Amino acid sequence: MKKTILFTVAAFAIIATFLVGCEGQSGLSTPSNFKAYQEGNTIVLSWNQVGGASYYEINKNGSYWQSTSETRIVDKSPKEGINSYELIASNGDKQSKPAKASCDFESSGSGGGGGEQTTTEFYIKHPWGSGSDASWSWEPMKKSGNSYTYTGLWGGVGANINTSADDSGAEWYPASSISGASSLSVGTQVTFTFVSTNGNKGTLSVSTSTGGGSETSSLPAPTGFKVSQTSSYIQLSWNSVSGAVGYYIAKATENSEWEYYKTSYTSVQFDDVTVGTTYIFSVAAYDSDENPGEWSEDKYITFNGSSSGGGGGSTTSKPGTPTGVTATAASSYIVVTWNSVSGAESYNVYRSTSASGTYTFQSSVTTTNYTDYNVDAGTTYYYKVEAENSAGKSSKSSYASAKIATSGGGGGGTTNYEPCPPSVTCSGSSSVTIKWTASTGYGCGTPTSYDVKRTNLITGQAETLKSGTTSTSYTDSQPFPGKNKYGIIASNSYGQSSAGYGISSEVGINAPSIRNMLGSSTDLRCTFYTLNVPADWEPYYTLELHVSSSYSGPYSLLSSKSYDELDCFAGECLYVHPWGVNISGKTYYYKMRWVFDAPHSVNRVEGSFSSIYTIKH
Repeated sequence: MKKTILFTVAAFAIIATFLVGCEGQSGLSTPSNFKAYQEGNTIVLSWNQVGGASYYEINKNGSYWQSTSETRIVDKSPKEGINSYELIASNGDKQSKPAKASCDFESSGSGGGGGEQTTTEFYIKHPWGSGSDASWSWEPMKKSGNSYTYTGLWGGVGANINTSADDSGAEWYPASSISGASSLSVGTQVTFTFVSTNGNKGTLSVSTSTGGGSETSSLPAPTGFKVSQTSSYIQLSWNSVSGAVGYYIAKATENSEWEYYKTSYTSVQFDDVTVGTTYIFSVAAYDSDENPGEWSEDKYITFNGSSSGGGGGSTTSKPGTPTGVTATAASSYIVVTWNSVSGAESYNVYRSTSASGTYTFQSSVTTTNYTDYNVDAGTTYYYKVEAENSAGKSSKSSYASAKIATSGGGGGGTTNYEPCPPSVTCSGSSSVTIKWTASTGYGCGTPTSYDVKRTNLITGQAETLKSGTTSTSYTDSQPFPGKNKYGIIASNSYGQSSAGYGISSEVGINAPSIRNMLGSSTDLRCTFYTLNVPADWEPYYTLELHVSSSYSGPYSLLSSKSYDELDCFAGECLYVHPWGVNISGKTYYYKMRWVFDAPHSVNRVEGSFSSIYTIKH
């Protein structure tokens, strides 16, 4: 669900990671269909899932912003004007090249455009309790601070209210039928208090959202969704969906909020369109309760007052092959253009790094141009284009190629630009040395300083290790156990680059420094020196005691204690394991190790074992 504005249960936490991929090769595909568009006083980012990716990193306006495992996220605090985003797919070891999108944000002022939202299909989840829905009526919503209160009036006696803050026992209802709900603005965090006439109460914490959340209908997205135009209107058509009672249509421009419409037909037209404006459309089926199913992929069309695709109806033949394909390199991107094809409703762009190689799909557009930002200086890229309409696809065009220069060339210079992300490498297994080189391609400014950042595996946030350095290397003398993620940001008087990324090799944990180990008839006592780590790291360390009846093993875990459970004083700690039985005269072999398991580490890190201690009890 990606467009209908819902009140969704706020029952998840986004775990933010910062940096991925030390190697220069990506190993993952660049996220496709990456879009940024305004909805109310927020900017919505959406993209297609990347195979093999476990999460996505997002840079905002040149700096790290946050990470998510979803394919959609809402920026609730955009700045006025242009907001630029970079999206990188990652699986912890490999990363994709960044996809780029931007949105020219214009605030609607205080109140979040509430008047405009009254015509939008809001939905809210009621935690209905016992009694039929028809037995309940609700007084107008009342606001006090950030809390909204409903008072439920029920004709029966002993009504119970579902107080669980999840989806169970709750159903979606149109907010248009709820007095006071239309004043809520997108992104507001609120708590609803439900009160029945006999005094039973329940609360539900929710946030107003432009998508995400649980689906309330199993209807699939309509197939065959097509968008075309005539000289006076834009036509939409799609295939019917089994079980659908009707359809929702979402319409927006590149700089506007979504508008919503309902229809029982599978073909509609919009005549309130302006020449030169790019419109975005999507469609979803809804069931008998007007619950929407999956939304179709967004379709873009620029209205130019001329016919395409026979006025939006089905064309009788496939479009011809595009001609006049050209590729032109700019400072940091390549623009592909081609001639318009009669009857085409959209165009598919493909790319390869060799003329006779495999061409992979890049994007589907309704214009006759495409800008490729995911390119490397010095690499020649080859492009082919095919046209498409409801009857099918044309053959691919002849290729056109272009390459971004690796230097300014011809006095172009590199001093009038902000820097490009540095290339980063890292080495070392105890301390980590990070080295980087400045990008020198055309359009990449010369850096004057660098900031060194690292993901804090305790908080999940980026922390600055060094700022404003002019060196091109830095040694982290106390890295976290496991793999440490680093980012290097280059700066000059024209601005900052986005981060160049690096990931270290596995950093190990030294064996416990044991001072003494003694055994009695009923327990084992071990004294050892405290950890030499920052105090805020200690809660994430556990000390394990392993035992065997033979020196050569096998050894098994006997017990473990977190660092907080240990008895430590003046630089030493005591570990006591009570056997619980009399083991006088028995010989056991013991060894110990530290284990690090931080909230934002990719894996549990097991340290080196101590020497083996032979104890006769």
